[in-house]
Amino acid sequence: MVFVMRQVQEKRIEQNMSLYAVFIDLTKAFDSVNGEALWTILRKLGCPAKFTTLIRLFHENMTGQVLSNGEPSEKFAISNGVKQGCVLAPVLFNLFFAQVLLHAVRDIELGIYIKYRLDGSLFDM
Repeated sequence: MVFVMRQVQEKRIEQNMSLYAVFIDLTKAFDSVNGEALWTILRKLGCPAKFTTLIRLFHENMTGQVLSNGEPSEKFAISNGVKQGCVLAPVLFNLFFAQVLLHAVRDIELGIYIKYRLDGSLFDM
């Protein structure tokens, strides 16, 4: 990652452009996902209502407990974040984070644009 940042900085200098970088601690970001926003995003992306409801029920009324010196704490409510250890958690977080980024950069015209294909082919043939 350090190599990539240095390469980007060199290109910025060569092209006399501004550079803005943001570093996000994704381990903490998983715990900061807002549930209501996530359900809205899933609906916006066309996720079937039954599936969204199922995921929502799985995340509602979550509780946590801390183990300290072998003694469990009182249970406490967890209102934000995706369920830890759930196989859907990375997918839900990625969908949420992608929408946050799209919202953040929707009015920005400058930048590096990456072309990609959705047809499964790697080469132009």
